[in-house]
Amino acid sequence: MGNLKILLCAYACEPGKGSEPEVGWGTAIVLAKKDTSNNYFVITRKNNREKIQSQNSPENLSFFYYELPNLFLKFKKAGNFTRIYYYLWMFGAVRFLRKRKINFDIIHHITFVNDWLPSVFIKLKNKRNIFIWGPVGSHDKVPGKFLFTNKEKLIEFFRIKLQWFFRRFDPYFNRCKNHSDLIIGINQNVNKKLGLNTDNFLVSPAIGMKKGVVNFDNSTCTEVFNVLSIGRLIHIKNFKLTLRSFSKFIDLIDKEKRKKVILTIVGSGNQKEELIKITKELRVFNNINFIEFLPQDQLMKLYNESNLFLFPTLESAGFVILEAMSSGLPIVALDYGGPGQFIKQRKEQQLVDPNLSIEEIENKISSLILRLFENKALRTEIGALNKNTILKEFTWEAKADKYINIYNSLLIKKPLHD
Repeated sequence: MGNLKILLCAYACEPGKGSEPEVGWGTAIVLAKKDTSNNYFVITRKNNREKIQSQNSPENLSFFYYELPNLFLKFKKAGNFTRIYYYLWMFGAVRFLRKRKINFDIIHHITFVNDWLPSVFIKLKNKRNIFIWGPVGSHDKVPGKFLFTNKEKLIEFFRIKLQWFFRRFDPYFNRCKNHSDLIIGINQNVNKKLGLNTDNFLVSPAIGMKKGVVNFDNSTCTEVFNVLSIGRLIHIKNFKLTLRSFSKFIDLIDKEKRKKVILTIVGSGNQKEELIKITKELRVFNNINFIEFLPQDQLMKLYNESNLFLFPTLESAGFVILEAMSSGLPIVALDYGGPGQFIKQRKEQQLVDPNLSIEEIENKISSLILRLFENKALRTEIGALNKNTILKEFTWEAKADKYINIYNSLLIKKPLHD
């Protein structure tokens, strides 16, 4: 493979921001650095231009910046219409690229990581190129026992129905499903959701870490036992369970030790006031520290100052899980979605069976926290194992190697320009 034109479709692509923007940026920058014999092109949004151009990109990596007219941007900002804007943006981006008249050999959809909205870039596929859809995925259906209010139940109901509608009726979704040369899912559940009866599917998580980031020496911890949790304060992140489990842990230790335990929650969202109210009802308000937002460098410093990462999320990914593991932290989470996928060792000391009752889950989480609280050597040992897992399997470098191998194998199956 050499001298190919490879298009990476990355609506979200921004260095230093984490989450999906980091997926776009991390994938593109490392692929181009490793695969210098080919030319990489990225189509992304105009609002990513400034951050991208402040970085040193390889010579074989070029960016196209496209945005819909201002009217659509105003519509996007007027409400929670990001997915609608993204869907329309792809149509405009395809038209934008066609005007450039570049014959791409490989078209690889990177972000959004979404398995119920199609990649409209499938319109660029023809008999002379290769189209890869993924990594794609979505949150699994939230078990009813984790939906504590009627509002949460209603939101979940409409979320599932909306996904079903697009998977059933969107013509571009069916084109992606039936005509992609390869579909990459973030987990095996994607295969089930899409109802695939094909061998052109493989599993590979979307997210990764820089090798240089996986070097934190978790040694700045003070006498205070710092528990960290990060994420948007919405129902799928399960912060109500986090607080109740933490409260039960507090009840297990004596009053003097309680003064030296802090749970820091970083994030904002529509549940914040309700969560603050819960901390008061549980009488742990003085042990909780809410922080709205931190830049990525300060966030990584906070990981380094923590002893444990508590994150019983119900989502399928979880960039923060990788960040915590790369910082040498033990994790306490549900054996569900992202955490269940990334934690490879000492699972029984970090993960809780989500099929237990809510009370059993809370008790199990609190007991795991207690054991790690009482045993510094165990925290250090598990943290080192987690860090090693990231270095072996979940760096951007490892992911780039995997993608390059995928490109080569697809080219063997389908030689170009014949």
